[in-house]
Formats: sequence, C-alpha cells, structure tokens
Amino acid sequence: MSDTLSVKAYAKINLTLDVTGVRENGYHNVKMVMQTISLCDIVSVTLKAIEAAEATESRVFVRTNLSYLPVDSRNIAYMAAVKFFEYLKRRGISFPAYDVYIRIRKYIPVGAGLAGGSTNAAAVLRALNEMTNAKLSISELMSIGIGLGADVPYCICGGTKLVKGIGEFVLPLPPLPDCYILLAKPSFSVSTPNVYAEIDKTGELIAVDTNGMIEAVKNKSVTDIGLHMKNVMEYIVSKKQPEIAHIKEILIKHGASGASMSGSGPTVYGIFHVSKRDDVYAAREELLNTYKEIFIAKPVIQ
Repeated sequence: MSDTLSVKAYAKINLTLDVTGVRENGYHNVKMVMQTISLCDIVSVTLKAIEAAEATESRVFVRTNLSYLPVDSRNIAYMAAVKFFEYLKRRGISFPAYDVYIRIRKYIPVGAGLAGGSTNAAAVLRALNEMTNAKLSISELMSIGIGLGADVPYCICGGTKLVKGIGEFVLPLPPLPDCYILLAKPSFSVSTPNVYAEIDKTGELIAVDTNGMIEAVKNKSVTDIGLHMKNVMEYIVSKKQPEIAHIKEILIKHGASGASMSGSGPTVYGIFHVSKRDDVYAAREELLNTYKEIFIAKPVIQ
C-alpha cells in the first residue's frame, strides 16, 4: 500500500540582498527581504512501507522531467528525505522503513537565483512531515533545512520574510501588495561561491536600505518597494555581464516600479503595479526577442 502527496514548490525573489559579514567558518551573514512568487515546480512524494521484516532503513528514489538533473545524493530533494528520516531517528521517533519516491516536475529554471532546488527540498520536508504524521514543528523542519542550504528554511515558510544570519533567522513581514512580477533569465550561469569570493576580495558593496524596504512593504506601496530593490550580488555580476543592466532598462522602460537581480542571478525581475498589465505584456514581448525563459508571476501569500 502506498500514499502520495503532491505540493507546489514556489520560487522566490530577493527584494533586497545585503551581505553583512563573514563568519570564522567562511559562511557569509546576509540580510534579505524575500518573497514567494507563483512560478513553481510540482513535487510529488509517494511513500510505500517496505514489508520485509528485516528492513530498517528507508530508501529514496528521485525522478525529474529534466534528464540532466542528478537523481542521487547530489540532488537536494533526495538529501532532504535522507535528512528527514535521520532527524526522526535521532529524536527517537519510531517509523517504518519506507521506499520514498520523489517526482519533480521542473518549471522554475535551474541555476537562476530563484531557489529552485531549495524549494524542492522544502516541499519534500513538508510533505514527509505530513505523510508520516511526524508532527515536527516549523522550527524543527527549518533546523533540518539549514543543513541542506541557506534558502531552505525560508522556502519552508514562504511568503514575505526578513531573512538574516546564514538563512536560519526567518522573520515575518506583512504580505506584498497585489502586483505583477516579470522575470527574465539570461542564458549564462553564475557561480555563487565566486560571487562571494569577489565580494570578499573587493569589499565593494552598494548600499542596501533593508529598513526602507520593510517600511515600503508595510505601507503596501509598489512604487516604494521598487525604489528600494537592491542586491549587492547584482553589483558584482553586472560588472561582467552587461545583460543584467540591459534587462533592467527594458523593464523600467515599460513601467516597472523597480528592477533587480534575484539571489546570485542571473534572473532579473521587475515589479509592476497591478493596473499595468498591458505594460507587463509589452515588456515580455520585447524580452522574448532575446531571451527564451520569461515568466509572469504574482506574489504568493503563505
């Protein structure tokens, strides 16, 4: 007998991203305002109890619609299942040995700065918690998540949040007002470790007014939110990749209140008043002349 649960794994954008220091272990402290958006993958988890009496360990199997993605321990969703059962064992929570089948249908572009892998891992943790009736708290799921990746704790919570530390501190903010979010992913890739290394080497960072962004969110002002969108990683990446600035120019030209890069990139997004639907689609048409991966999304309240 088996049981299946399918969940939406939402992408995220960084409304702000500031690097505030480096720890002794080399990890970077960050301060970010993050937002879940409607662009999502579909993650289906099936549990099948292993009937063999001698079975004590659960087994994990992953399938995706993208042939080039790893489906073993290199896949963060795979590791999320492994870490979940390891946590239950450490806590002394009894459970049968399962065959865990994870099926991921990817719509979020890979390596885009949108937490595509992290949100898949978060979806697996939430699904397993519900399906096994383990009754772990959100804090416990987040403690598992931070061992998988810096964005996973946020992805477990979703919504509009202030994220600090190395991603382990996730603080609630009022939901974003209704708006359109237009995203464009260039074809080149970005190495997050290389971006951090460049930040450490140059020490050149743009000013990020996180508190100003928080006030803009509280005031539900799409105009002010756009004005306060800043990402220190964009400053590093755009020096080598002029496409970042080019996409931003197109978004602003068509009426975006603001435009910024998400995470370590390379995806660039613009935020538009909900009344500017025609402008959103006009920007989309112009971007499609150059870029294949263009998405229109809205904020998701979680």
